[in-house]
Amino acid sequence: MRTYLLTTFNFEKIVGFVCLLLLVWCCFDGYRMRRFFGVVVSFIGGFSVGGWLIFKVVQNPFICYPVAIMCGLPLAYLAMRLKKFGCFMLTAVLCCLTISVFFTNLSIFQEVIVIAVAGVFGLLTLVFEKSVTIVATAVNCGMMIVGIFLFLIDYPAQALYIALGAIISLAGIVFQFNLRQQEEQ
Repeated sequence: MRTYLLTTFNFEKIVGFVCLLLLVWCCFDGYRMRRFFGVVVSFIGGFSVGGWLIFKVVQNPFICYPVAIMCGLPLAYLAMRLKKFGCFMLTAVLCCLTISVFFTNLSIFQEVIVIAVAGVFGLLTLVFEKSVTIVATAVNCGMMIVGIFLFLIDYPAQALYIALGAIISLAGIVFQFNLRQQEEQ
């Protein structure tokens, strides 16, 4: 029985479960934890973009991973030191991840559109920090919660993804705004 459990759980499922827990936390408490999640998402964003760019040139994992880490660490440090930068990165990277789910093979034009839309949401965060951060963390994390859950149970369903994602996102928005109102009183 013990070996059966070890063979049925693969590494992707374990990482998916850990991400699911972090996303639930971010969806329902993203505004209060924006500095922490800003650092985490900034590292992931820098790691992803740096790794993607170097992989286009080198395609050697022994070179790509260290370069990706060296791209992620400075962004994580900036997010830790500059609160506004962390909020910008949190919103922009979460928007990038959520929007790119709806495309299968992104062309260069689609990648530019995704980055531009994410940049607009990131800039809106700088002006309307509380509202945009709450909506961005709840909506993006709510959609990713459903996506990872459907991945964990091997159930691909686009309509179910959108419907459940909308329900969880709405619950996250309402919960975070109510939590902020209680803290302000």
